Amino acid sequence: MVSPMSRYENRPAIDALLLLAVCAGVATWIDFSTLHRYHNGDALIPTLVSLYRWTPFYWGQDRLGMILPLLAMPFRNPLTNLLVQMGLSTFAALVSMCLLVRYTLPRGLWQLAALLSAAGFLALAPA
Repeated sequence: MVSPMSRYENRPAIDALLLLAVCAGVATWIDFSTLHRYHNGDALIPTLVSLYRWTPFYWGQDRLGMILPLLAMPFRNPLTNLLVQMGLSTFAALVSMCLLVRYTLPRGLWQLAALLSAAGFLALAPA
């Protein structure tokens, strides 16, 4: 006989997978929007680092930050590489907001708070 509580045992895993899927969908939507309109030379450096020569440091400035170019290295087309890096960056930003809420609020409230946090971030973003 199946206990009534057994169907809720996998609920945290399902919630986390649903959260990741929603964040991936929203990040893809943002990535294919007008996000790239304001790129300049500094924004294109990670793409060039990924395509030509990856190093863990950003040209000797003693700061780590080249993990996204490392993850996008298999994509050799410059536009695809840029889209992958910006998509991963947007996905990480959305997931980090939701995970912060997940670990600070009680068990039943984090889904609503994460949704409101991400929705507020998207609503208040500049056009």
